[in-house]
Amino acid sequence: MPGAVRISDANSAGGVATGPGAPSVIINGRKACTNGASVTPHPCWPLPGCAPHASAKTANGNTSVLAEGIAMNAKGNSDTCGHGRATCSADVIIG
Repeated sequence: MPGAVRISDANSAGGVATGPGAPSVIINGRKACTNGASVTPHPCWPLPGCAPHASAKTANGNTSVLAEGIAMNAKGNSDTCGHGRATCSADVIIG
C-alpha cells in the first residue's frame, strides 16, 4: 500500500503541495494532503503549452480514505497536470 501524502510533499516534477489540506489530520507533523490542494508551478512551466503545470491541484486521491470528508492523496496519485505524487510519509500508509 502507498504512503500518505502530506502538505509540502512533492510530485515527480518537483511541484510541492501547498494546501490547504486537512488541518485536523496530522501526519508526521504536517497536514494530510487531500484532493484539491494547490501545487507549486513546476517544469515544464514557463514554456509555451505548459499552463497545466502552473496551476495544478492534487487529484485522484483514495475515495475510501477521507480526511475532513475529502479523499486523501497517496504516493503515485496523479495531480491535475499528470505528474504523480512522489514523496510521502514513510510510516503512514493508506489504501
